[in-house]
Amino acid sequence: MDKIKEKLSPELKWKLKSTISLFSTPLNYVYDFTRYIRYCASGDIYKNRKSLESFILKEYHRLEKGLSLSEPKLNFGESVIKNLYHLVNAHIAKHGGSPIIAQALNTLDAYHDFHQKQNSSCIVNKEENSRLRNLISSGKRYDTGGGTLTISKNSILEESSKSFASLVKSRHSVRQFENTQVCETQIAKAVEISLKTPSVCNRQSTKIYSFSKKEDKEKILSLQNGNKGFGHQASHVLIVTSNLNCFEGAAERNQCYVDGGLMAMTLCYSLHSIGLATCFLNWSATKARDKALHISAKIPDNEVIITLMAVGSMPDDLIVAESPRRSIDEVLVSTQT
Repeated sequence: MDKIKEKLSPELKWKLKSTISLFSTPLNYVYDFTRYIRYCASGDIYKNRKSLESFILKEYHRLEKGLSLSEPKLNFGESVIKNLYHLVNAHIAKHGGSPIIAQALNTLDAYHDFHQKQNSSCIVNKEENSRLRNLISSGKRYDTGGGTLTISKNSILEESSKSFASLVKSRHSVRQFENTQVCETQIAKAVEISLKTPSVCNRQSTKIYSFSKKEDKEKILSLQNGNKGFGHQASHVLIVTSNLNCFEGAAERNQCYVDGGLMAMTLCYSLHSIGLATCFLNWSATKARDKALHISAKIPDNEVIITLMAVGSMPDDLIVAESPRRSIDEVLVSTQT
């Protein structure tokens, strides 16, 4: 066998090695599938505290997003509010209070206050919010935010120039864009900065597609579920992809998402560093919609679409979703005793 291997060309050896590895790929996808089915929240979002909290976060953030638009519609998201009350009550009954419950109630208060300023009634009941807040307090005060923030462009630019920590903390998802076209040179500058993004073995599999023509943006945004009320204001829509040709074998079956995600985050901070506003547009898509976007955006089939991003100029004053974060104690797992 060794003598046979010695006679093989390097190219043939590589092909044989890759082919053998490829045979195990279906089994590894079965592993991915069974693990996802076992632990995802599909079918039972009440299965554990983490799942329930995640969907409370999702629902109240939908209200935050709606309130952060240039022109929020009155009484938007009524079905979301009903569902949120149900989830909050379920969490209190099963797990008691938490900062996330307080954030949900604060967001409901913000929704009520917005309608009050518009002299309009809404289905949010502040007395019910107070009752729920009393249930979860038990002597604790959850001062955790939730709702929206009103900030100025100047304050964002000032903070972002101080340090990397300030840059990160001053960045918000923006859903209010100034009616001005971003220069292509600015997009190119941000992409050039992003080229320093780490990638597996420096393979640099990612690509960024930039769209600024109205008809192109409309076609692309029509396939993405989450840009209503602000997507049309974006100067540019960017698509981040990762090329499957750069990977091989079962072990690298998901590497495109890692490399593409790293590039997307670097690009986001690069755009923020030069004073542009951004909002990630998730690409959690089914097969049919994924194929449709590949066709509409003329993206080759060998490139995996990782995410979309709306980019534009910041207005002088803007409202953003507060989007409070979990505490470091919930995120950092230290092995030190």
